[in-house]
Amino acid sequence: MKTISIFLVSCFTTLSLWAQTGNTVTININSNRYQEVLVDGKSYPITNISTTDMNGIVTITDLQPGQHTLDVVRINQNTNNRRNTSRTFNLRSRYDLAIMVNNDGSVELKETRNRNYGNANRNRDAMSDADFSVLLQNVQGQRRASAKTTAVTNAFQTANNYFTTDQATQLLELVPSESKRLTLAKSVYPKITDRANFPAMYDLFENQVNRDALAAYVESYNANRPTYNNNGRNNNRYATPMSDADFNALMKDVKKQWFPGAKMTALSNAFNNTNNYFNTSQANQLIRLVTDEDNRLQLAKSAYARITDPGNVSQLYDLFSSQARKDELRNYINSYSYNNKY
Repeated sequence: MKTISIFLVSCFTTLSLWAQTGNTVTININSNRYQEVLVDGKSYPITNISTTDMNGIVTITDLQPGQHTLDVVRINQNTNNRRNTSRTFNLRSRYDLAIMVNNDGSVELKETRNRNYGNANRNRDAMSDADFSVLLQNVQGQRRASAKTTAVTNAFQTANNYFTTDQATQLLELVPSESKRLTLAKSVYPKITDRANFPAMYDLFENQVNRDALAAYVESYNANRPTYNNNGRNNNRYATPMSDADFNALMKDVKKQWFPGAKMTALSNAFNNTNNYFNTSQANQLIRLVTDEDNRLQLAKSAYARITDPGNVSQLYDLFSSQARKDELRNYINSYSYNNKY
């Protein structure tokens, strides 16, 4: 049977630097198997690319960032049986997403940053493929581990060199020492052009201590540099956290809610109120009023946008006993800090 290949890619629209663009999703699919494509339960028509090629295309321009469900239906022409391949995917603002659904039901996802958005190095381009290939071969050609480490160090220190996360990762993979990898990963972070993808670099470390050290460095780096929203306004750094009197009143109001669901609603409303700002200690105390760690994770994510002292946000990790939840919050914070920088 032929393999069904489905590619979803976000296409960007030319707008001003400060504007918010939509996401265009393009699905390439073999339509001669009577396939149907549904996203979030909505069926989309398949347009043939040409009269001689049965491959079709589906274009969607109204998907918002967030989680979506993809269903691909193939009908067997002989038995009229329907075969359904389903998968949820997350469409992130400012990202292109490619999804391949194979004939055996396996799914492959790959996202790349939409380059028309501003980023920390928005006037800098990552090293070209040709230049990077030469650099990579040069490092690979060094026989001794110490020589490889020196070559990578020199590349990262060269003023005009900028890297994608994938490029930096390939270079760091050639450094056998985890401690040296950690030092180099920290040094290259300011020169990464797609910092929202940087958490993928944590996979370079088997030692959790080294992962945590790199994540803490990234958080500190982001917290100590201004971040801006799409209106060009500094995000929360000069906002005033809730007064002690108002905070105590809010704590009292949440505590008197008898059911866990009512507590969640009260806390969600507090964190989503655009007039409310909190320091990390206040947010920590409020989130501790619920015991379910999944609910705590949800609240911690929503609270981060209202935090006035992001340099202390690592205190929120103590809310969780699970390392997986700590890592999920850390990745969310790092991605949020980067995506809201401009």
